[in-house]
Amino acid sequence: TVKIFSNNEPYDTLSSLVHADCVYSIIQLKNKEILVSSCGASSIDFWDLKEYQKEYTLKGIYSRGANHMIELQNGFIAVSSEKHGKPILIIDPIKHAIVKEITEEGYIPHSSQLCIWGDISFFYAGSGCLLQISLLNYKVIFKSNSETQLRGNSGIIATNGGKYLII
Repeated sequence: TVKIFSNNEPYDTLSSLVHADCVYSIIQLKNKEILVSSCGASSIDFWDLKEYQKEYTLKGIYSRGANHMIELQNGFIAVSSEKHGKPILIIDPIKHAIVKEITEEGYIPHSSQLCIWGDISFFYAGSGCLLQISLLNYKVIFKSNSETQLRGNSGIIATNGGKYLII
């Protein structure tokens, strides 16, 4: 369940968005009253935050274990999975459709994070690998898989206006 609280004391619960299984990740789309959530029931759900109602459910094997989501500069959503070898999904939240599945043999393990990098790319950091992906064609433009660079469950952020990447 995702609980939505008011931002005024006493922080009353405004709504509860019930899922079929445990929730892995949630994001609110910029400039839209839409919340996107993923859960263990192999679904990515789109919620109307005005009415607190589910708009659509995207189901499928690739959405299972979707543990990290970010909204890209073009309004699409990038989704990574906790499941080993699953592709990075690019989803159109208006059409509720997968527009691209990014696969890179040997470079997409489990336990991953995503990060926006400027206006032209985003990064994927997973156990022992780092990928930079172009927003123009969703092709991998940089990759590294050295175990000495990344270990365990990676976290990744861009700082100082995208000047530095911290992993």
